[in-house]
Amino acid sequence: MTDERFERGLKIFRSLNAEPTASPADTLADLAPDFGRMTLCALGDFLGRPGLDVRTREIATVCMLSALGNCEPQLQLHIGMALRAGAAPKEIVEACMQVSGYAGYPRALNALAVARRAFQEHGVTLSDAPREVVLAFVNAFQSGDLERALGLLAEDIVLHVPGDRAVIPWAGTWRGRDEVRAFLIAESSEAQHTYFRPDEPLACHDRVFLPGAEGFRFVNRNSSYEGKFVAEFAVRNGAITLFYMHHDSAGIAKAFTRAFRPS
Repeated sequence: MTDERFERGLKIFRSLNAEPTASPADTLADLAPDFGRMTLCALGDFLGRPGLDVRTREIATVCMLSALGNCEPQLQLHIGMALRAGAAPKEIVEACMQVSGYAGYPRALNALAVARRAFQEHGVTLSDAPREVVLAFVNAFQSGDLERALGLLAEDIVLHVPGDRAVIPWAGTWRGRDEVRAFLIAESSEAQHTYFRPDEPLACHDRVFLPGAEGFRFVNRNSSYEGKFVAEFAVRNGAITLFYMHHDSAGIAKAFTRAFRPS
C-alpha cells in the first residue's frame, strides 16, 4: 500500500465526516494498524474513481450494507457520509425501503431504524435537509409567497448579487431578512421575471447549487435580458444562511443601462 493511496482515502474520509469522527486508521491503530490503513486505501480507490459521483456511491453503499445486515455501525457511518456527500434524507429512506424487495422486510426495517439514529446524530429531518430547504424556498419564490420564502432564511442570511448598486439597484450584498426583503422590493420594482426555470439542484454537504435560466423585462424601460444562472446556497439547521447568485452581471448591467425611460 502506498502513502498516496492512504492519503487519498484519508482525505475523502475526512471530507465526508465531521471533525471528531475517528478514521479506521485511528480506531484500529492499537489492534490492526495495517488493516486500518488498508481500509482507507480501499475507500480512496473506490470513492475516488470516475464514473459515479461520491453521492451515488454512498447511496449504493447504504443499500448494500442494509441488505447485508448485522453491520449497523458501518451503516450508520455511511448514512452520515451519504448525507455529507449531498444525499437527501428522503433518498436514504427510499434506498433502505428498496432493500425489502431483495433482502426482506426485517433488514429494511433495521436499516430504517439505523437511518433514524443517523438523522438524529446529524440533526436533520426529512424536511430540513439542505436540498429540501432550497426547493421549498424556490417553490415559495415562484408562487409569490414572499413571507414563506423569507421564513426559510436564517436571521443572519447573506445574499449577494454581483454588480455595482449604483448601476443596478438590486446588486451588492444584503444582510439579514429585512435587507433581503428590501432587495426583493428593489428588484421587483425595476425588473420583472418573464420566466424563471430552475433545473435539478445539486447538493454537497451544506451547499446546494441550483442551475437554471431566467428572463427579465425592465419596468418602464425598453429593454430586457435573458441568460443562465447558478444560485449557490448554504443551509444550516434547516435555514438558508447564504444565497449567492452567479450570473452574467455584465450582461444584465449592459441591458439595464442601455434601456431608457420614456419622457
